Amino acid sequence: MPTGQMRKCLHCGLETRLEFTEFRDRHVSCTCLKCDDELLEQSDGSIITRDIAHQQETVQQALIKMDDVLQQA
Repeated sequence: MPTGQMRKCLHCGLETRLEFTEFRDRHVSCTCLKCDDELLEQSDGSIITRDIAHQQETVQQALIKMDDVLQQA
């Protein structure tokens, strides 16, 4: 089974599998096979907000929560 995630190009709509499993493992350059646009530089303008440190978490717990949000994004 292939690893990675599917990413839809916001310019042309082609879906491409990105071959990394964690945010830190992403490639410097991932271009769309159809239009050569940089997939990881595209943005739809949406913003994700999560409260990671207002329930008396330690710094380590807040960093773990932040890492989880980055993985989901």
